[in-house]
Amino acid sequence: MDCRQVQDAMKSWEKTGGLNDSIIPQLEVHIESCKACKKRYSVLLPFIFRDGDGESGLALALDATVPNLKEIKKKLLKTENKRRAAPIIIGALVMGIAVLSGVLMLFLLQPGIEEHLVQVEFTLVAPEARTVELMGDFTEWEKHKITMEGPDSGGVWKTAVKLEKGKVYKYNFIINGKQSIADPNSPYEVDDGFGGASSILQL
Repeated sequence: MDCRQVQDAMKSWEKTGGLNDSIIPQLEVHIESCKACKKRYSVLLPFIFRDGDGESGLALALDATVPNLKEIKKKLLKTENKRRAAPIIIGALVMGIAVLSGVLMLFLLQPGIEEHLVQVEFTLVAPEARTVELMGDFTEWEKHKITMEGPDSGGVWKTAVKLEKGKVYKYNFIINGKQSIADPNSPYEVDDGFGGASSILQL
């Protein structure tokens, strides 16, 4: 028995109030093994057993403890029919929730980007410098965004920046707010387009 046959059987049960005993076991097996049908119809199985010629133990227990089983069955079927009658509305709601969830997840998971970041320490020996800044494509080549700390007793300026792994970055040091130099510790350089050089960092 497949999902279509189960649906037809449920419609028949709804109209006639009962099913052939030979169908009920097949119906039960499919509903228990199919996630979609189980979600839709498992709650109705006790009523189907009850309406058949042979009642299951579960159905008998329900019959003894729950009043107005017929009314409950009608309400369940009515709810099921309404659910099947509004696929477009449900689909729209699901899509809307999915979009909203996606936006919320994107917002909430922003801290998760940390997993793809690596902290890189930049150093420059410039004991005579008054200020040293770090500028690169990760600062959109704007000055004054990253000011390095120093100099220490060895004349070293330092700063640490979190950058995304798997990318290639270009950068320069800016000394005293004017002089742009490549990183002397980096073996890779490219023309900066202004007659100088920019250092390359590959993560």
